Amino acid sequence: MPALGACQTTVDGWSNLLNTSNGNGLYAASNAAFGFRLSGSLCSGCDGLTVGGGFNVGIQGLHIDGFTAGNAITLAAAGASVKGVRLTNNSVGIFHGGSAGILIGGLTAPDKNVMYRNGFGIHSSGQPVGTSSTIVNNIIGFTESLAAPVSPGVKGIYFQGSSDFYVGSNTIGHMSTAGVFTSGNSRLLALQSGTTTANRIFDLVAGALAIDLDGDGITLNDGP
Repeated sequence: MPALGACQTTVDGWSNLLNTSNGNGLYAASNAAFGFRLSGSLCSGCDGLTVGGGFNVGIQGLHIDGFTAGNAITLAAAGASVKGVRLTNNSVGIFHGGSAGILIGGLTAPDKNVMYRNGFGIHSSGQPVGTSSTIVNNIIGFTESLAAPVSPGVKGIYFQGSSDFYVGSNTIGHMSTAGVFTSGNSRLLALQSGTTTANRIFDLVAGALAIDLDGDGITLNDGP
């Protein structure tokens, strides 16, 4: 599909009456409903939606499924946001190519994203030091009802040479390698903690780590 590039544009699935947004709060299951989906099942090697230009482009209220050799959503422009989507059966749910000011999720109920049966839920590559982006209030690896999916993913959130992310209030599980995985000198500003901002990572495949810093298995850098 052609890249989205017009500034201040929102691709709004909630404008379709077949779709209804989530009304449950942080850490709760999602009750969002989707009456249609964007499917990549007939397009081998394709990506779904790409934000490739402009500023503050948003994607919300969509179910994107079946891009098994590509990204459901690619974010390659500053200020892009993804809210209230369901991403299933993709190689990568959301790929972030390093642009600054990205928001994945959000603190209000309709912002909650749900991603499962993807290889990587979120993969960020190359965000430089001195910028900032946020990943908050997402369900990654579980279904909407917080049940186990038919098959696990590999990595919930993968930071590859990406720095200065705030990561909080996410529920992550059913991964075969790690819930959160970093490599290439990634620097996270915060894996947040506290009563309203802590990440919950549990029900991983045997041998997987909740958090693997530097991708080197169980070492002292993975301790508290």
